[in-house]
Amino acid sequence: MKKMYILLGFFFVCLLVVWLFSPMLENGNSEVNAENENDEPKESEFIIDGILQEKEIEIERLVDGYQDIIKEIQDYKFPTDGVVEENRTTISYDNGYDLFKLGMGFSVTYDSNIGPQEPTKEQYLPVIVGLIHSTYNTDVYEWEDMNQINLYVEGTMEQLNQAKVYAEEHPPFLIWLDDTIGYLKKTKELVPNCEAKVPFNKALENIEKFIQAKEIAEK
Repeated sequence: MKKMYILLGFFFVCLLVVWLFSPMLENGNSEVNAENENDEPKESEFIIDGILQEKEIEIERLVDGYQDIIKEIQDYKFPTDGVVEENRTTISYDNGYDLFKLGMGFSVTYDSNIGPQEPTKEQYLPVIVGLIHSTYNTDVYEWEDMNQINLYVEGTMEQLNQAKVYAEEHPPFLIWLDDTIGYLKKTKELVPNCEAKVPFNKALENIEKFIQAKEIAEK
């Protein structure tokens, strides 16, 4: 009988210990589970990472061969000499040039009897970029309309040749200009033959990629 009481007492003590410590064990397990859940990447994180990777790949594809142009645009510093006025979007200079701050480009004011002054060397890059950007056209060209094609080729060559005057100290732009002007010259030689479509489309593709590179550089 005595042994039976001892066994029963031991049994009740074990039950009491289990009852007292079970909440702590549960809390411990929940904390471990919570930590494990925090350590595991969430589905949304996988989605975001995937989108970012796709975006990086797309940018690399778009600007393949345009990295040096992007870097020059990103590294450009506006000249401080000759500033007559500055606001949120524009810096105006005493030679009549306004340089745009929110998207590289320029405008120039001048006496029509005298003509515009030359930009300074420090102003060359925005002038180059602005002249190239002015050739960008979202129109769809019908090959049967030779007059429209010729007008675009002539006007674009004029702008790009003007930009080339200022590009000697900007090799990536000079290379791009020579390449694109070459396609336009070839187009003129071949028009009205259908073979002219190939260099013409190459010139349009160059300009499109330049605009994409410019937009990436300005972000």
